[in-house]
Amino acid sequence: MTTPTSQEIREKAFELNMKQNYDISTITPTVEELKESGDFERARDSLMRSEETVDLAQLEEIANSVGYSLKKEKEAYLKTCLKHNMLQIPFDITEAKKSNTLISGTNNTGKSRLASGICSNLEHFDWRLIVFDNSGIWREISDLPFVHTVEGKTIPLEDLDIIYDLSFLTPQTQRKAVDRFFKEYWNLVRRRRKKQRKRTLIVLEEFQMYGRNSRYSDNLARIMCTGRNLKIRVLAVTVDLALIDPMFIRLCEQRYHGKIGIEENSKRKFKSYYGLDWCRVATEGLEVGDFIYLNKGKLKIVSVPLFEPKTLPKPLTLEKVIM
Repeated sequence: MTTPTSQEIREKAFELNMKQNYDISTITPTVEELKESGDFERARDSLMRSEETVDLAQLEEIANSVGYSLKKEKEAYLKTCLKHNMLQIPFDITEAKKSNTLISGTNNTGKSRLASGICSNLEHFDWRLIVFDNSGIWREISDLPFVHTVEGKTIPLEDLDIIYDLSFLTPQTQRKAVDRFFKEYWNLVRRRRKKQRKRTLIVLEEFQMYGRNSRYSDNLARIMCTGRNLKIRVLAVTVDLALIDPMFIRLCEQRYHGKIGIEENSKRKFKSYYGLDWCRVATEGLEVGDFIYLNKGKLKIVSVPLFEPKTLPKPLTLEKVIM
């Protein structure tokens, strides 16, 4: 049996408390309050479980904690998650098939590593992953198999799990190249619709560059609005909700919000969506790897371990566009 530390018990108790009281009126319960509510004892019992075996009841508890509804193949699904250590990231794959995903937060909050971990998880479920990286950091934090450095105005289309490193391009060129990619990729998938078996997740770092105004982002809007019919979904990563068109936010039913900045516009935007109490949490109560997680209309705080890849992507030279 494992013996959890006091800090682990406190963190687990706080998590249990937040799940039961997601519409909070206070920011952080004290240890005494956690003990009085019984959350402290439940957290200790939850943490003191065998590291080697997990029975079905425990599997169901773990699944429910990440918002997954157990239906057919529930045991197979959960065993796969446990085998690949995937349940550390609360992510609703069922919801991801229907809508888009949003990750926000100031710099150094763990946004990109959270996105990298989600992509790593989805690889095990045979999703195709396409990442547009403006900073060049994904080649260091992702375990996707390939990375291609884009140096021109055209992004080649390949049937690969791949990171497109756009860091050598100016922001204006990045926007034009990605917009052209969306248009060509949409047309390609439409032509191959009957053969389109894999689901695709497109990850956009610095999403505010593409989603600032929906009127000038037709190709992106088309994918986020109706891409579900072609098994295409988007994961948007941004530093600030205030920099994104509200339409794109509404198209993301699953959201992760890290710490927000001190700008009044950022606070007003966040408060308009989630209220004053959650705005205070996002401003003062989150550390690196902590996120306010929204799924199925409910909010809770989750702590996500910073993803560390076991393998790094290999550089790939693409000489022509594959149509």
